[in-house]
Amino acid sequence: VRSADAKLIRAPRSEYYDLAADPGERDDRFSSPASRREVARHARLLAEVGDPSRSIPAPALDEPTRDALGALGYLGGAGPAPGAAPADPKDRIGIANGLQEAHALMQGGRLDEALSRLLALERQSTRDRSILQSLGKVYLRLNRIRDAERVLLEFTAIRPKSDVSLLLAQIAILEGRSEEARRRLDEAERLEPRHGGVAIARGDLAHRTGRLDEARAHYRHALEVDPYRAAGAAAARLAALERTIAP
Repeated sequence: VRSADAKLIRAPRSEYYDLAADPGERDDRFSSPASRREVARHARLLAEVGDPSRSIPAPALDEPTRDALGALGYLGGAGPAPGAAPADPKDRIGIANGLQEAHALMQGGRLDEALSRLLALERQSTRDRSILQSLGKVYLRLNRIRDAERVLLEFTAIRPKSDVSLLLAQIAILEGRSEEARRRLDEAERLEPRHGGVAIARGDLAHRTGRLDEARAHYRHALEVDPYRAAGAAAARLAALERTIAP
């Protein structure tokens, strides 16, 4: 919470800054006896505001940003395992930066370097869902399917997440395990009902078994419910589908 002259940051190690005297926020005065009254006043303001994440819709985020914020502990879908001591975002900056570096390496096609970076991060933060999810993605791009499935199952055992259930479903689709794929897709949809990737994967499953009208309906549904994330992939699949059935 921020007023005209001060800022209180609530965290496992809370911080308080006198912005008038310290605009660069270099002198944390949370434990200073002289600041006790102002800290209490700002704490009351924060309590009155409550948890803004409950009332403000989350903005659409690209995948690297979601993973980095999850690594910091700002999002519920990633980060350290439940039951661990609450992470202070200040202590997670190195992990978040490392994840961004790994994503940049992946985007540049330097997959072996990305994998090496992620494995080093995993040694620093074990059972970390942000790292496990990224490991799953790079293993998939390296075609190391068994390794990808192993780390994604480890993620799901800690706490399921729709994106990870979707990745596991896609592995099952590739390997022809249709019933398992459907079960994983149902799980992903329960966790996030309007996830366009689920509809795309259902379309892929229908397409592989020759149910083309059903596949088309799923791809169109993905465009309707989740245009931010699914539009490109759904449109590409629809175009490819129309080419295969054109006279």
